[in-house]
Amino acid sequence: VSVLGTGAELQFSRSGANYITASNASGSLGFNTGGSNTRLYIDSTGNVGIGTTGPGYQLDVQGSSALASMTRFNDTGATYPPGFLFTRARGTQAVPADIVAGDWLGKTQFRGRIGGTVSDYGAFAFIASDTSQNGRFSFLDRDLTTERMVILNSGNVGIGTTSPGALLDIGGTNNKQFLVNSGATTGYAYSTYSNTGGNLFMGVMGSSGVFWGSGGSAYASTIGTTLATSLVLATNNAERMRIDSSGNVGIGTTSPNSTLNVLSGTVAELKFNSGASALTPTLAVGNTNSGGKFAALVAGTTGSAFVFDNSGSFNIGGEAKADYTAGTINGGTSYLTVLGSNGNVGIGTTGPAYKLDVSDSVAILGKFESSAINAYSAINVGGIGASKGNSFFGGYYGGAPTNYFGSNVYRNEAGTYVRGISETGDGKSMTAFYWMQNGAYNWNSANATEAANGTTKMALSQAGGLSLGNAYATTDPGAGNMIISGNVGIGTTSPSARLHILQSGAVTTASSGVLISNTATSSTDSINKYGLDVSSTGTWNGLTANNYGLYVESPTGGTTNTTALFAGSLGNVSVLGTGAELQFSRSGANYITASNASGSLGFNTGGSNTRLYIDSTG
Repeated sequence: VSVLGTGAELQFSRSGANYITASNASGSLGFNTGGSNTRLYIDSTGNVGIGTTGPGYQLDVQGSSALASMTRFNDTGATYPPGFLFTRARGTQAVPADIVAGDWLGKTQFRGRIGGTVSDYGAFAFIASDTSQNGRFSFLDRDLTTERMVILNSGNVGIGTTSPGALLDIGGTNNKQFLVNSGATTGYAYSTYSNTGGNLFMGVMGSSGVFWGSGGSAYASTIGTTLATSLVLATNNAERMRIDSSGNVGIGTTSPNSTLNVLSGTVAELKFNSGASALTPTLAVGNTNSGGKFAALVAGTTGSAFVFDNSGSFNIGGEAKADYTAGTINGGTSYLTVLGSNGNVGIGTTGPAYKLDVSDSVAILGKFESSAINAYSAINVGGIGASKGNSFFGGYYGGAPTNYFGSNVYRNEAGTYVRGISETGDGKSMTAFYWMQNGAYNWNSANATEAANGTTKMALSQAGGLSLGNAYATTDPGAGNMIISGNVGIGTTSPSARLHILQSGAVTTASSGVLISNTATSSTDSINKYGLDVSSTGTWNGLTANNYGLYVESPTGGTTNTTALFAGSLGNVSVLGTGAELQFSRSGANYITASNASGSLGFNTGGSNTRLYIDSTG
């Protein structure tokens, strides 16, 4: 025992290297080993330092090795581990008081030395929520007040919130609220939610594409189950869509029985549309209680629609609105209808009575053909039966009535097929165009009403002959021939003769009213060839009734007006002026002129040089 210095220190030692020093000057107590190494130091305020002689706290431990190690020996049970005990009370040590909600019951703080200064990095604390032993563990930011994560007594964990309402409650204002990252590896990353009845996983496939054992696409984003359970989507606390364990998708139903099963209440309906307006492109498929089954496609803002209605018929039309509750085209016009009951097609009518029923004008480019042999095929415009004014196109091949090809053939009220114009039986007019395969022009030998009911105006025979007019329509002119009973007009709509040719209007090139050219060749003996053969015979002996074989009126308006000019390499014959002169010439310079006006005969050569002249007196 030594009293050192001026009595300021009292030292107890076993040897000079190990001692206890009580300092009067500093009011401290130090425990040294190995010479001057102070192992435990208690300053005048009661702070205890281990490894330091300047403790700043009631217990201040410093050193270069692990600062603390605790071992507890106890056989009474598993709940007696070594540990720290933090107790918080208000008031004083002599007069302690109860804590209140919000009091921090304990905190572990973490610091680091940076640039010669010790700075806070974070802390771990327990904060009382009430006075019923409820509270939260809190992980604090470096400001020692911001709580980054909490764990409640209930076990709920909150990140970004101090009052988590679920086992894991993530809040905050960050865009990336939750991230499962496999790092730089090519493995999958996912989260799983599971109970004893099923599970749900969400994740990203790895490079192999395998996640649940049945294969998949590499790195695909995936949500699903690994058990034979359904995947359900819900809104407003109600189920909206389900994918069952077989892969069937149900919308509005919890038991889908097909790949896609859509049910809206008690109405099966599927709609695809764009925009707020009901007239925008829409696809609707449904089965309503009131209207039955239907399917509709609406395209364009005017509502053009394709609709399979509740009767099984198909319609193409213009919709006034995309309303399919009743399963039919509502408020619009059906342009084309195919009846589901019999396959009849209607254009302009929703109730076609025939395989093709058109209620409007029809333009056809192409041809109609029948693949049937010895069968009847036809097109009827306007209906068949007791109705009037119908037109019939078609043919019988091998059956009654007699074989024919007909166009614009009428069926009267009695149902009898007739043909012709001025249909006297019903007061209708029409045009008939037909040929009979057997060459006979009697429409039906058994049809006794034909002659009274109609008259044929035109016929084209099977051989290719054309007959025009009711007087000739029943006569076959022969192959390639044409016969006409009546006047023919060319350039005029009102012919006044059997052949009336009229050329009118201004022309800029040489013009012929009629051009006849015969270029035929022959080596047959004793036959004649005529460029123009004109004949006028028959009794014509009425008073002042003249018979002209060829009549040519005098021309006017030309520089030289020649009534007739017969020109050729053998010579020319000309009728000049008003017909007063008849001129015969080999060429324009040498000619003979007979003048009706002067009664003279002149012989000219070299143009106008008259070499011989005989006047009217001889």
